[in-house]
Amino acid sequence: LAKVARWRLLLSGTAAHSPLDWWVPMHMLAPRDEWWCQRFGDYREKIAILSGPNHAWVRAFRPAVVEEAKRRMKPYIDVFPIEKLELPKPLVTPITFRMSPQEQAQYRQMDKVLRAEIADDRTASAELVITKLLRLHQMTGGHVTSDDGNVVQTGDTKLRALMGLLGERRHQKVIIACRFRWEIEEILSRIGYREGALGKLGAEAIAHVG
Repeated sequence: LAKVARWRLLLSGTAAHSPLDWWVPMHMLAPRDEWWCQRFGDYREKIAILSGPNHAWVRAFRPAVVEEAKRRMKPYIDVFPIEKLELPKPLVTPITFRMSPQEQAQYRQMDKVLRAEIADDRTASAELVITKLLRLHQMTGGHVTSDDGNVVQTGDTKLRALMGLLGERRHQKVIIACRFRWEIEEILSRIGYREGALGKLGAEAIAHVG
């Protein structure tokens, strides 16, 4: 596709971890350049000092070749540092809150034994550590997914803290970012949101975040 396209524009904010990462974007941006049209294996052998079984380990990079690669990239790229935008520095104020004793007990259960007893004799468990982290994150928001697949409320400390903050900023526009759909619906209920109150764009944005 890159070879037949007349114009090619690649926007990237991804950092290159090593000179090996330069090959993929440059192979798309300059597919006819003799330096970047070569196969990745050939590029790798040229720029890196390899060792180990089947030359699979990169021991170091050849400084002169790295500098040549930078020179060969220069005609095709334009780096725009974020400093040029002259954005104001954000003011970050962390707000902490203390979960209720019941919320803390459930949180500790999940953290220590990967299982917590929740409302109506239900349980929530996690077989994997990554699932445990997800459940703990849910619990800090006041809910958790039980073993039967239902979302169960475990508390409302965080929601009450949020409503207090919104009360202090009642005359300001506030953006609320949530990770879970349950939290979005609870917040909408507590602020008295009505379907259509934010217009079509607002409803679509809420659905997208969920």
